[in-house]
Amino acid sequence: MKADFQFNAWAKIYGTMCLAGLGMALPANAQTASAPKADLIFVDEEAHPKNGLDAFYKHVRENLKYPEAALSAGVQGRVFVQFVVLANGSIEDIKVIRGIGSGCDEEAIRLVQSSPEWLPAKYHGKAIATEVSLPIRFSTTKE
Repeated sequence: MKADFQFNAWAKIYGTMCLAGLGMALPANAQTASAPKADLIFVDEEAHPKNGLDAFYKHVRENLKYPEAALSAGVQGRVFVQFVVLANGSIEDIKVIRGIGSGCDEEAIRLVQSSPEWLPAKYHGKAIATEVSLPIRFSTTKE
């Protein structure tokens, strides 16, 4: 049984998906996803886990609890989770934007909630809030 994490960060600007790898994010005055519609900006530094992606991958590997219902039904796939990394680095508004069910969606949310600290995106040296989406893969086969 393998539960693997793949990191593909996305920034969402109120309905428009933009690749965060290109450094796109919410403006400095947008603190949450519920803020008024914002213009697209290119950030200097993307939001990322404080101790790096390796530490985040390790957290997912060590803490993922494959749901019994998913194991019994042979459910596998990717759960896409979206959340906001605020200017202070805290995470809020975690939600599943595409799930696979059988408890995997809830487990993906739990993993993000319990993840190590994140550092916020920066724009002209100022920390800003960004919305991030990433997939967490659930697989019962060894690869």
